[in-house]
Amino acid sequence: MTFFLKTWAEVETFAAIYDLNGTVLYRDAKGRKTYGTLSNLSVNDDILGYIVSFTLNQVDYTESVEV
Repeated sequence: MTFFLKTWAEVETFAAIYDLNGTVLYRDAKGRKTYGTLSNLSVNDDILGYIVSFTLNQVDYTESVEV
């Protein structure tokens, strides 16, 4: 996956999430959910911001809520 981020602060926030090595939820434009782990992070400078690329490795995950 590849995303464009405008500021370095956004890159730092994303990198902090990446460093947690946890399971993340990704929703596409149609609202479909994919759970996965992130790997192969790369950040490249662009004239207008930063291009962030990574791999989302899909995992089995069951949503549950403690009450």
